[in-house]
Amino acid sequence: MKILSQATCLTLVGAGLAGLALTQASAAPKAPAGPNAPAAGGSLVQQMKARADGAIAVSAERSTRRVGFIRVSPTGDLNPSATARTALGAATKASNYLAHFAPAFGATPAQLHQTSVQSSSDGTTVTFEQVYRGVPVFGSMLRAQLDPQGDLTSVNGYAAPGLDISVTPRLSASQAAARAVRAVRADPPSHNKGLASTAGIRAASERGGHTASEV
Repeated sequence: MKILSQATCLTLVGAGLAGLALTQASAAPKAPAGPNAPAAGGSLVQQMKARADGAIAVSAERSTRRVGFIRVSPTGDLNPSATARTALGAATKASNYLAHFAPAFGATPAQLHQTSVQSSSDGTTVTFEQVYRGVPVFGSMLRAQLDPQGDLTSVNGYAAPGLDISVTPRLSASQAAARAVRAVRADPPSHNKGLASTAGIRAASERGGHTASEV
């Protein structure tokens, strides 16, 4: 059994990401808001519509009221000025798109770090993680989908807007490791309850800001 914990990410969660105040992505007039339209970043949504080749559908992330999902329908390209016939081209095209439109999703362009590029016969998925002052934001992820022709067909996910909190961990790595071990001993996984298998639990690693505990 392995249990991973990132103390600094927990700091972000403890600060209450869901309660952060929204910041307006642009001072330009916003588009009329429908039942699923984002409350903030409306002017950027208009720019997204203007850039796209084809009609687009947009829905909001409920917790942030920023864009949570945008797709071109039924066919087309959200970013038709760029070609993406290879995995590298797909990653570049997706990155360029978010370099302009990241605020509509709730992040700044500098906060979005590409974490993976996965290609198949159905196209390519480029995944981004939000990082704030060097700390990954717990639960944040944006995915850009490109079809086999290299058209950017959708972007979806969650980012935390308006971050302005401390990222200094309250616990050292060793303290976090000790706390993780105590937590597992006090409430072992359901398949181990009633057994003595957690008696030898120890902190196996404290590197890279992560604590790994294993039986």
